[in-house]
Amino acid sequence: LSHYNAATRNRHLFLGTVPMTSLPLEIQAQPLLVSDGGSWGHRPGHLTVPAPSTDIEFQPAAFSDLGIGGRDILFWLVQTPNNAARYEVQRQLMEFRDLGMTDDDLSLFGVKASSIHVASTGRVVDWSKGFESYGTSRPSLAMSIQEMMRALFCPAPPAETSGGLMRLFDVIRAGCVPVVVAFETPWGSGVSWWRRGGVPVEWSLPFSWEIDWRR
Repeated sequence: LSHYNAATRNRHLFLGTVPMTSLPLEIQAQPLLVSDGGSWGHRPGHLTVPAPSTDIEFQPAAFSDLGIGGRDILFWLVQTPNNAARYEVQRQLMEFRDLGMTDDDLSLFGVKASSIHVASTGRVVDWSKGFESYGTSRPSLAMSIQEMMRALFCPAPPAETSGGLMRLFDVIRAGCVPVVVAFETPWGSGVSWWRRGGVPVEWSLPFSWEIDWRR
């Protein structure tokens, strides 16, 4: 940044083609006009935009919503459980899957979806026992998208990077209902979907003055 200094910083417009967390710290510290992540401050001055997607299946001309009646997966989650929140979400889903679902249980949801798809990928840490292992191979992107489009509920637990935000928007694009983890935070509305004491929901998602993301 040879042309950037304290005297010229108000003359620059930075266009980051990578997530906020991958930008240089001196760029992250600036009052960005557009970003795909959270910003500290009430009603931040920049515009938060949805994480982009180039997947053909998510483009308007190709997307086909199966509707609730056509979805045969109740819960879908493929992830690396590399933090405590992700591990706990996966553990509870696997316990729920092992209990089995009856027709009476499904009638509570008003759907025919019966299967629960849960898969661990990459480095897996058992937070209750303190050991590591390696999960299954990650399904192809096309298969993941197809399964999300067949699912009714898709957990979107927090990630260590902006990958959690990307997962949230992919779930919404697939027509699946996102399931998030609510953390307490002293900022804004008092609820963060990313970590305890983290950026509140309304500061980290686009058009929050018109869209109530918590409804």
